[in-house]
Amino acid sequence: MRRGWNLCATAVNTQREQSWSRYAPHVLRAFSTHVMEEPLFNIDPKVLISRLEKALQARSANDTWRALRKLNRAGVNFPEKPLIRDSLALLSEGDTLSLLRAQKIMSRLNKENKLDHLDGELLKALSLAFARGEMCELSSNTFRLLLQKHHYPPLALWKSLMQIWMHQPRGPLYVVKIFLQICRYCNDASPEHQKGILSVAPDKEAFDLALRACSQLGELGKAEDVMRRMSHFKICPDNDSFSLLIKTYEKGGNLDRMLNVLLRMREAQTVPSRTTLNSLLTACIRVGEVDIAAEVVLCWSGKFRDDSKLGFGLSKDVIHEEFHESLRDWRTTIERPCGETFTLVLKGYLEKNRVTDAAKFLGRLCSRENSEHVPCSFVLNGVVDLGLRDEVHTMLQEMASLNAPADSMAYTNLIKAYCKLPQPLKAEAVLRDARQAGHSLDIGSYVPILDAFNLLQDYDCAHRLFRDMKQNDVVPLEPIMNKLLSVFEKEGKPYVMRKLLDTALMEPRLKVDLHDWNRTIQTFSRQKLMFDAKATVKKMRQAGFEPDARTYTFLLGGYILMGSKINEILLLWAEIKERLASSPSTSSTSLKLNEELLNGFLTFFVKYGYFRHALDVIARMEERSYWADKQKLRNMYWHLHRDLYTSKHRSQRRIDMSQERRKEVAAFKAWIGYPT
Repeated sequence: MRRGWNLCATAVNTQREQSWSRYAPHVLRAFSTHVMEEPLFNIDPKVLISRLEKALQARSANDTWRALRKLNRAGVNFPEKPLIRDSLALLSEGDTLSLLRAQKIMSRLNKENKLDHLDGELLKALSLAFARGEMCELSSNTFRLLLQKHHYPPLALWKSLMQIWMHQPRGPLYVVKIFLQICRYCNDASPEHQKGILSVAPDKEAFDLALRACSQLGELGKAEDVMRRMSHFKICPDNDSFSLLIKTYEKGGNLDRMLNVLLRMREAQTVPSRTTLNSLLTACIRVGEVDIAAEVVLCWSGKFRDDSKLGFGLSKDVIHEEFHESLRDWRTTIERPCGETFTLVLKGYLEKNRVTDAAKFLGRLCSRENSEHVPCSFVLNGVVDLGLRDEVHTMLQEMASLNAPADSMAYTNLIKAYCKLPQPLKAEAVLRDARQAGHSLDIGSYVPILDAFNLLQDYDCAHRLFRDMKQNDVVPLEPIMNKLLSVFEKEGKPYVMRKLLDTALMEPRLKVDLHDWNRTIQTFSRQKLMFDAKATVKKMRQAGFEPDARTYTFLLGGYILMGSKINEILLLWAEIKERLASSPSTSSTSLKLNEELLNGFLTFFVKYGYFRHALDVIARMEERSYWADKQKLRNMYWHLHRDLYTSKHRSQRRIDMSQERRKEVAAFKAWIGYPT
């Protein structure tokens, strides 16, 4: 009975040392008879017991502990059984300090052979409390004491304990020990305890917990022991059990045993699930056997070529015939491999910089040698999602060099992945590789690259890509051109806009209209680049388009922004008048003036005192019933020209010379309603 508590005396040093360090001095003085205080011989023990009872009734753990210490100093090691049980039950409900005090009491009971004071229910509560307090060793020792005293806890309790221990340091070690001890108790139980032991017999979940603990510890022998004991309890291992066994062998680096698990599953008539086979693949890759994992996937996918040599030339000494036959027999019932399966193998190759082998594997996997064709893009998507974009690009190049290029969707997906970063130059390189591999990618592969270039404000590269689209007959181009024009216009890039229009003019499928030219001219004018704006007008005319009212409006606005461009504006107005005079208004090619243009000229002419031209503009506005802001013009005249021709000291000769101009000013003043 005392054997289960051999480690309890050193528990303070081994469990939660940091948390206990501040409590250790108090705990170690708990029941010491060598403390520096004198024993309380003058106090009646009955009084101290009464205090203990009151503390228990008040549910005060601290007062209970003080009462127990005073009883010890008074020469009473332990009170009656009910009191000690109630004290331990109360302490088990407390914090870490209370649990340490409970542990000290139990150590004292063990030392004085009084563990029979404790009943089964109290031991169960203490074991669970120690587990929740992250005192795994104390919890397991208390549980052993339960078994030694033949207080068999229910299965649910000890499974809960094992689940808690699994998440604590050294917890898996105690899980395995307790599990095997319970199994031995169940097998070796005497007839008188046979009935009680049935309540503690492990079930399938308990076996899986034990196997998981073995896998974390890498205990191969104990894992085999757990698997053997399943038959004693009439439990059949399932896919979860075999997956955990594979993980255990992986910790030991035992490849043969890992592969042998499938043969054991065949003997047990258990069809492996996709999860189990993925666990096997992961284990093979982690022990450095990526080729074996690749062969498993090829056999699983039905991509083997013959029975003598598998895809990578691995002989049957490595993957023997029974293993191969097992996979082949299961192909009608087993789940098909998923994207995660293929990603595991490819990632294993790429992490070892074995790009050529990865390309060979992918080429075999995506070949059309049987009806179960696997799209290359489906396989590569998982690798791309892991962030291995450059590696996938290299692998695509390698596959193309092996005359087994991937499908076009694989290139498209990689392009989109690069553009999300954004890395459009790398995406453009993938685009070129796709063309070299014989794929004609559609517009959906180009648009993300264009968007990425625009996002990075690399507009020259965007225009270059558009030119490549034209050369490679990508359709439709017109929406792309309009989109690029809008972006360039918004960002103020008129030179790129003009280059784009030049490119479009060389493509018969593209229609460049007057609106596109006007947008370019407007962008030049906004930036006061009037020389280039006029050059664009010249190109527009060469393309067969004559400037319209909006064209002249943008040019006028640009000249006004520049300032001191009076002659250019006068020439612009003269050009407009010449066009109006040369073509009848009924002609389809005639210039149709709008209100915005005429108001712009009117404001300019009034500001700089060209009243004859202003009256000409007014006449044309009245012909078309356009509105003019006379109040604005009156204010402008008052601020700029209110002293015009008002001097009384001018000579008659000067008055005669300006007579015509005076009439123009008077006519304008009359029109705006300015007082004479």
